[in-house]
Amino acid sequence: MRFKSAVKPLVALFMSVTLLAACQSVQPPSVSEPQGTVDTPTTTTQNEPAPQTNKETPRNETLYINGLQWGPPTNFNLLSGNPAFPVNYGNSRELVYETLFMVNQLDGGLEPLLGKSYEWTDETTLRIELNADAKWSDGTAFTADDVVYTYELGQKYDINWSSFWTYISEVKADGAQAVEIKLNPDNPNKLTVLDSIELIPMLPKHIWE
Repeated sequence: MRFKSAVKPLVALFMSVTLLAACQSVQPPSVSEPQGTVDTPTTTTQNEPAPQTNKETPRNETLYINGLQWGPPTNFNLLSGNPAFPVNYGNSRELVYETLFMVNQLDGGLEPLLGKSYEWTDETTLRIELNADAKWSDGTAFTADDVVYTYELGQKYDINWSSFWTYISEVKADGAQAVEIKLNPDNPNKLTVLDSIELIPMLPKHIWE
């Protein structure tokens, strides 16, 4: 009985302390402010690109081509073994070197270029009148000497038009604006000689010789 009497006051004291602790309001922990300075994000402005302007290239001065399989042209020498477009031995070469006449694709006839007209004066002679207004790009007049020089290159060297000399015996000037082509009497071929006046590109003698 004496032990119980001693414990009762201790239990009462413990309960009182517990009730007082429960009655106190719980304060939330305070959040401390961050120390130091806070960097303010800066807004950067980008320089806008300058507006593009379309510059038109004069189409009457420059010819643009595309679709070349092996790269840009590097060889414009007609007499080389492998000239590049547009001076290769095909219809495109007239873009740089004109012929005396050109084929009309509609009727197959020959139209004037550097030549003005042509006629067979006899069975073995083809006479060609030249365009008196034709000039080279440097302003030099195109003459019969240029025609003779160009044809004779094929007689002197093994080039694209050398085979025509199988059917030609002579090409000579008749003044400054006319040329006569003589057929080979042993192997005449009028059609092949006519082909020559629309296939052989004329060269400037004063530049090439």
